[in-house]
Amino acid sequence: MTRQVIRRETRLAVESTNETSVSAIFSDENVARDGDIWLTAGIDTSAFLRNPVVPFGHNYEDPPVGRVSALTKTNKQLRGLVTFTPQEMYPFGYMIGQMYQQRYLNAFSCAIIPIETELGPISAGARRTITKCDLLEISAVPVPSLTTALASGRRERAFDTSPAADWAERQLDQHDRPASAVAGLCAVRKAAISPPVYYILGENR
Repeated sequence: MTRQVIRRETRLAVESTNETSVSAIFSDENVARDGDIWLTAGIDTSAFLRNPVVPFGHNYEDPPVGRVSALTKTNKQLRGLVTFTPQEMYPFGYMIGQMYQQRYLNAFSCAIIPIETELGPISAGARRTITKCDLLEISAVPVPSLTTALASGRRERAFDTSPAADWAERQLDQHDRPASAVAGLCAVRKAAISPPVYYILGENR
């Protein structure tokens, strides 16, 4: 039987920040848009904790943009700390971290493999409840959020967006992308390479 991988995007809940880290809620027991509930107690994190890297947009070919630490299950929530790469190590990962700091990126996406499920509860508006699952990885959000950040912010803080142009070029080199994805990647590349290279980004609360 083919193993199904499910991904869910959750809003970022920042509790404390420093230059390279954000605290976040990765999952809870609310009904998601796909109609699923994930029981926090049933999320097996053991395999994930052996390699707690954070890809960008579930892309496993490029280097990760960060790593997860202090992963806990508290009040029916899966919570943890994401630390992004230093600028001198991986400029793209550092840029993603700065976008979280400025709240232009606001979400993470978990990928799981369901192990045990049950129907409903219909009273909660759920089609099914995933009672046990294996956590595969936690990703930073995909291209659309990045496009908005590069195209709109123009106050207070400056950082180099050229790593985004390099990333978009690599993604465009892959020939199996749908037209909508190609359009989004072209927008990222155009915004990142249009002069000036340094975009001024401010608070977006």
